[in-house]
Amino acid sequence: MQNKSLLLTATLAASLLLGGCAGTPVFDTAQVATALTPDKALAAPQDNIGKRVLWGGTIVDTRNLQDATQIEVLTYPLNSSFRPQLDRPALARVLIRQNGFLEPQTYAEGRKITVLGTLQKIASGRIGEADYQYPVVEADKIKLWSENDNKTRFYFGFGLRL
Repeated sequence: MQNKSLLLTATLAASLLLGGCAGTPVFDTAQVATALTPDKALAAPQDNIGKRVLWGGTIVDTRNLQDATQIEVLTYPLNSSFRPQLDRPALARVLIRQNGFLEPQTYAEGRKITVLGTLQKIASGRIGEADYQYPVVEADKIKLWSENDNKTRFYFGFGLRL
């Protein structure tokens, strides 16, 4: 009987600990070219088109097109939770293409975002008066971060949280 009680206590404790870690998004990184960063994609586009990427950063602009939404992102290295590390140097700007309509007020300038998708091409564009080359990612999964996602959520005890 004491073994059952100990097992039940251990199971409950493990459940509580795992529940505190539930904020990390799940990305299937099995086929992702993890060493490929946007700046490296620009340096050798012919070698990288078609590769799966996991990139993130801050939104610069969101535009709705005829059948898709295009999000311009200033990318940064990602941490172990796939969140952009804004305290590190920026890598490059990328364009994320998502089929359908995304609300520009939700995907607003300055919001943090992570995308899992396929590098489709390098597109020419402009930033002000300067010509710029953008890696274009066809999105499979997008995580739009909230400011609360940056805070540790780890609780002990029982009770209701409203």
